[in-house]
Amino acid sequence: MKYINILICIITLYGVTSCYKDKGNYNYKEVNELQVEMTPIANSYNDDLYIYYYNYRQPSKDTLTVTYTPQIVQTLSESDENIDIEWIVSKIGVNKKDTVKQKNLTLKFAPKVKTEYTVLFKATDKTNQISIHRQLNLKTQVPFIGSWFVLHGQPNDRKLGTIEYPNSGNDAEILLDTYHTIHGLENPFKEVNDILYLSANGSNYNTQENINMLSPTESKYMHAFDMNISDLGYNLMVPDPAARIRLSYSVNNPSTGRYAAIVTDDGKFIHGGPGGFYYTPNTDHEYTISNAAITSRDYLIIWDDSRKRFSYFNFADNWYGWPSCINRPNGISNNAILTTFPEELFGQNELNSKEVLWMGNTIKSGVESGIMVVLKDKISHQLWIYNIRIGGSDKGKSTDQGLVSITKQLLQNISVDENSLFVNSAAFANQFFYTRGETLYHYNLVSMTSSQIFNIPSGNSYSHLKFRNPTAHYMVTDENNKLAIATLSADGLEGQFHEITFNQSGDLIQEVTFPQKFGPIKDLEYSFIQRIIQ
Repeated sequence: MKYINILICIITLYGVTSCYKDKGNYNYKEVNELQVEMTPIANSYNDDLYIYYYNYRQPSKDTLTVTYTPQIVQTLSESDENIDIEWIVSKIGVNKKDTVKQKNLTLKFAPKVKTEYTVLFKATDKTNQISIHRQLNLKTQVPFIGSWFVLHGQPNDRKLGTIEYPNSGNDAEILLDTYHTIHGLENPFKEVNDILYLSANGSNYNTQENINMLSPTESKYMHAFDMNISDLGYNLMVPDPAARIRLSYSVNNPSTGRYAAIVTDDGKFIHGGPGGFYYTPNTDHEYTISNAAITSRDYLIIWDDSRKRFSYFNFADNWYGWPSCINRPNGISNNAILTTFPEELFGQNELNSKEVLWMGNTIKSGVESGIMVVLKDKISHQLWIYNIRIGGSDKGKSTDQGLVSITKQLLQNISVDENSLFVNSAAFANQFFYTRGETLYHYNLVSMTSSQIFNIPSGNSYSHLKFRNPTAHYMVTDENNKLAIATLSADGLEGQFHEITFNQSGDLIQEVTFPQKFGPIKDLEYSFIQRIIQ
């Protein structure tokens, strides 16, 4: 009976509720929704955190002024009269917040210093008090760090271009006339034939990265990142300006970043260290430079083809000091002597039939300091590798072998032509790369085999091969496995810049062809740095 009563109650309740009619009076009102976009367009935007990121090149002379404007879209209104806007501005390093209540926000970024802001933006609909919020992170950064400097154009119409953020591939920022873009001034580099970048060469620690822009009759000494040219000009480079020697090309090693040699049109050289001033070397013999390279231990090695001999010059035997770069310093020791290699390193007449095709960094495993030389025997047409060790011992060996030692290797299964280029890197022991025709090859000195790794369009030619940094410097991350390739179009009017990346076995894993066309590429340098720059 109890269960029957319960069942009757349930049925009765259901009947009552099913007959109930909702007579409520609900008033639905559409909400004015807000959306916002910022101008200028940010470099990037985080959808999850609603943050706009703005990065600017640090100004070199004049203050950079930027105005930010929110573009607000409403679903129920086309007017901004119902919108309250508020900006809360925090400048990093300044213990203060500024509140701005107007539509546009203008910020200033001072030259030659790092400037960073965090800005909170709020837009509120006064009719319903609904708000939207966004954050803007804004900062300046020192320009052209980790960038390619590209000297390009026809003779007497050269320009200095740059490729910033090359890791971004096709999104890299490319300028064809960087000096004009930065300063708004006429290009001063039309006569330049060679560029020399040194990462530890300035008398001021904060401006120690410098570029020498070499033309035949003068040099412009310029800080690499703000592109301000020293007033000293030619006097910086030439020991006796009255002599008006003609500058031809430069030789450096990015591992040291301090020392360099400038080869003149007559095959002589001037040398310099920290501070940028250059000096005439001491020598005990006549010489004419045909090829040259600098080791990681600061030795200049030269090949004199007319006399068929090698010589060396030890920068470290000099004391260059850190002058103010206002006047050429007096009393700088200039003790190094250009010295010929010992004759016993070579067999009788061994070098008479040899010509040096290329000189660069050593790639012999375990060698602390040295260079690799590619030679061709003009009689047999055979190719040789001479690995020259100088100024330090091989790992695990004593120094009683003398200051200089050479290991020689006859190459097999390799063919080059008169236009072949060579390059190597400390990342690839016992390997190097070379071109023949339209193909880039990888050569393994252990297996004596070549393999094709890269090709350019038919009719084009290679003009330069250069790793970002071919050394094993302690600050190198992956720069020594990224190779820049400059090519020239068949008509000789356009230069194309490529960059390819290898794995540790020397296999190609990535290639980028930058979309911007240059003029014919005359020279290129990568701005590797040896300090932390904020």
